[in-house]
Amino acid sequence: MFFFALFNLLLLEAQPRLAQRAPELRSNLYKESWAVLNEKPLITVLVIMQLWAVARCVGTVITLSRAYSAPQVASQNLEGRVLMLCAAMVLVGLLWLASAAGIWRKRTWAWWLALVLNGVDAGVTIVIQLFTAKQFLIDAVAVLAVALLLLPKTRSLFRTQAPVAVLPTS
Repeated sequence: MFFFALFNLLLLEAQPRLAQRAPELRSNLYKESWAVLNEKPLITVLVIMQLWAVARCVGTVITLSRAYSAPQVASQNLEGRVLMLCAAMVLVGLLWLASAAGIWRKRTWAWWLALVLNGVDAGVTIVIQLFTAKQFLIDAVAVLAVALLLLPKTRSLFRTQAPVAVLPTS
């Protein structure tokens, strides 16, 4: 799933480039995909981190769907709760996927969405870590994603021009 999503994003960028070239100048799709990744390394890393989160959501949905048919769930009448958790994780996974696609296209809303999603993920795992000292629960990918999103270079990639207020002069 992770690689499928990454290759689809690459094809959105590499395939049109190859189609614009003359037939004798068309290179290998893999070379063009590698060139696309090398042109925007920071964006590529952020997209990979977002797709990693999507893959974790898919894994959670798979685990929850297996738990749905467990006899313990049925004996305690928890099927509805498991279904609601599955639906919530699907929604969060779709939000993360939308942020990955938006980051690839350098959209400001995607930067904000990625910052909120990764910030909540990192914050929750850090708070949980404070109360459970026996296990390491901090989501290092989310913490690193927040750090990368807050870098001045990253913020400048997603910055939009704010309207300038003109003050009357006397």
